[in-house]
Amino acid sequence: MMTDDESLCAGYAFCDPHGGVWREIAQTSDPATKERLQRQIANCPSGRLQYSLQGTVPVEEHYEPTIATIPDGPLSVLGGIPVEMVDGFTYEVRNRQLLCRCGASANKPFCDGSHRRVKFKAA
Repeated sequence: MMTDDESLCAGYAFCDPHGGVWREIAQTSDPATKERLQRQIANCPSGRLQYSLQGTVPVEEHYEPTIATIPDGPLSVLGGIPVEMVDGFTYEVRNRQLLCRCGASANKPFCDGSHRRVKFKAA
């Protein structure tokens, strides 16, 4: 089963190289397609897409807690690092997430891909 939290999408298109995971999901009886889809979903840097096997908890790669910059893009936050706002509000802890650096995201603190529209260049 695949879940899709579109609000987390940053538009990096890991889900689309073979025609889109949403169309391919119906073909998961083919082992090669199933393996490719699982890889595509696991590579979604924002965590928008997740999958579970037979209704269990989502399958996730293990990541050491890591924060890295994507050139002229968001911060990549891996490994379940909590995101806490100045007022103390803590977002759901996620294994993969992208945080806005350009200031233009309509979904702050998460990246929505606006850095491309505003032609963000990191200093």
